[in-house]
Amino acid sequence: MGLAEHKFAILKIIIIAIVFLFIIGYLIVTHFRTYIINNWTTYRNNPFVVPFAGFLRKDGEKRGFIEFTKHNFKSWHWTLTKGFFSYLIKPIQYILNIITSIINGFTNTLNIFRAQAKIIRKMFADIVQTTASKMANSYSAIQYYQAKLTDLMNRQKAMFQLMLFFADSMKMTLSSLINGPVMGLVHFFPTFGIALLILIAICIICMLDIPFVSWVACPICLICFGKETPITLENGVMKDINLVTVDDYTAKGGQVISTMKFYIGGNKADVYQYRNVIVSGSHLTFLDSTPIRIADIPEARLLNKNPEYLYCLNTENNRLLINGQEYSDFHECHDQTTNQITMSLIIQALNDKKLDITSINRDIPCYQWGIAKGTSIRMKSGRLQAIENIQIGDCLEGGGEVYGIINHLASYQDVYSDGSLTVTGTQAVKKNGCWSRFIELPDVNKVEYPYKLTYNLVTRNHVMVTENGTYLADYLELMENHPVFDMIHNLNLNSI
Repeated sequence: MGLAEHKFAILKIIIIAIVFLFIIGYLIVTHFRTYIINNWTTYRNNPFVVPFAGFLRKDGEKRGFIEFTKHNFKSWHWTLTKGFFSYLIKPIQYILNIITSIINGFTNTLNIFRAQAKIIRKMFADIVQTTASKMANSYSAIQYYQAKLTDLMNRQKAMFQLMLFFADSMKMTLSSLINGPVMGLVHFFPTFGIALLILIAICIICMLDIPFVSWVACPICLICFGKETPITLENGVMKDINLVTVDDYTAKGGQVISTMKFYIGGNKADVYQYRNVIVSGSHLTFLDSTPIRIADIPEARLLNKNPEYLYCLNTENNRLLINGQEYSDFHECHDQTTNQITMSLIIQALNDKKLDITSINRDIPCYQWGIAKGTSIRMKSGRLQAIENIQIGDCLEGGGEVYGIINHLASYQDVYSDGSLTVTGTQAVKKNGCWSRFIELPDVNKVEYPYKLTYNLVTRNHVMVTENGTYLADYLELMENHPVFDMIHNLNLNSI
């Protein structure tokens, strides 16, 4: 048998096998068609199913036999190719993963260095800031003590001058007694005795603090004029300062907007007699239209005994007229910029920051700071007391003894509330460990205030604690010897 006949026989066998396999595949596919369709994702890449994919279309399939078979073949071919290439790129993926890990490690190391650098930078900044603050405070303290030393030296100089005058007068007196006629001595001693008795009687009357009598009687010390200081009103009537209310209008200052009462008692205070007026040494008056502190006036005399109480006022024009002499009120200054600087300096001092007159909030309004009627203040005994009912001598939690009471006319103020606290916008409040004016805090809103007065206190430690634990500064806000007050006094002098 020839090669051609063998080839023909082999071809016949192949054709018969293909036809047989096709028939068998077709029969199997058609027999299991429903099952395969329901499990298409499992059988779609089966070699027996791929050639007959067109017969296994779901009902409603829009693609024809050829298109569906072609699409399935491409999907099967892509699956094989993707699986093959996934094995090929595994070494590359491994290398890329190693590189990625190295980069991530390097990045983490850099982040650690950055965090350490940030800590070191902050530590250095804190050290520099603390050092600068201490240097600034030290400089302010040096200025303060320098001013006090200068004042002390001036007082010592004045005392020595008085001693010289006294020595000269004694010399002249003794010379007059020795060189005068005998009859002059005879008449001198009875007259001197009578004058001495009158002088003793006058001092006794003054010490008994008899109203008006001691005022006229005592030509030497005048130690009891605190509460009887005559304020000239707009209508020309003179009214004792302890009787003045916010309903009164003064001759120079206009309407009274604050009344104040301070307990002095046995405490040492620089209180002077000046032109028949008992007034503190730091108070401002005017000589030839020039502002000057009482303590700086040679004519003013420092008292050895203080009155029990001192009184003061605030007026809309910051002026008072007393015995024809013009004085400032407690607040002194009417200049808005100066008052804004003052309130900003106080907040800086409360927060122990460097005093900087260039760093001010020019949005702060310029009116007195007060607390709404009915605000409950914690007392030292643990009970609560409405601020308008607190009296001089009461003891507060954290603030110590109360020695000053202030009433403000509310129509000259704006009142704000955050829902739990109602005070004026300029009241100093401590929130989250930081002092600020109430109007500067978030979530505060201006409210209608139905009462005539707002209130404030002066305490030994200059703080008050409300019922919910909020800290409020008292009216003075800081200790009286704080260096910031020297700056404020100088600012007021320069702005008047």
